[in-house]
Amino acid sequence: LASIRRAIDYESKRQIALIESGGVVEMETLRWDDVNGKAIVMRSKEERADYRYFPEPDMGMIVISEEEICKVRESMPVFRRERIKKYEALGIPEASAAQLTLSKRYADFFEEVAALTNNPVETAKWMLGEVTRIEGDMKEAFAWDAKSLSKVIVLYTNGKISLTSAKEVYELNCRQGVDIEEYLKENNLYLITGDMQDKLVREAALAAISENPESVADYKKGRDRAMGYIVGQVMKKGRGSFDPRVVSRVVKELLDSMD
Repeated sequence: LASIRRAIDYESKRQIALIESGGVVEMETLRWDDVNGKAIVMRSKEERADYRYFPEPDMGMIVISEEEICKVRESMPVFRRERIKKYEALGIPEASAAQLTLSKRYADFFEEVAALTNNPVETAKWMLGEVTRIEGDMKEAFAWDAKSLSKVIVLYTNGKISLTSAKEVYELNCRQGVDIEEYLKENNLYLITGDMQDKLVREAALAAISENPESVADYKKGRDRAMGYIVGQVMKKGRGSFDPRVVSRVVKELLDSMD
């Protein structure tokens, strides 16, 4: 068996090199020289008929239908390279696509969640961020729950909760099994939306600006970090119910409108 293995390995490499160099593999009978580690040509064949094939009487004809071929083809796993190209076509950077396909389980989970969120790009960010971090820490105890993750992502992308709240509730769901919607409701983490949010954010922003004249002065001097401090104060006043994007917009508008 060892000699057969060496002969097959030698001949496969020889034929590959021959084809890649533009040559043609001839029909011929070879003998394996185990001492010198190479195949020796015994005789050449001009036509396939020279091999004198004949039916094996103890074996019946094997017929594979087109339907069976299709079934096998459909059941075959998707190769990693194909998945990377597929993810790139969805708008995911090549480096991220490569990370998502490091294991079949990881890639399958990503596709399951992306199908539920209808947002592959945002799903990829969560997979490479929170999922990787929490799963790496929990190991075997991590539950690959696509419904829970997709629910959190959809709530965040629809502007129902902040990114901070989304990460918080997802981690608690993974580690402690807390109910996502109940936790958000009990802790007042759903964002206030619409005109009411604009009104409350504006009131909180005006109060924060009034309470922090030094930060306002720093912002006017071109120190943009000062605005970040005021935004943080407004977020505290909102106790998690303000959308950070709305807060940043309103604070900037108010600061820029001041003389």
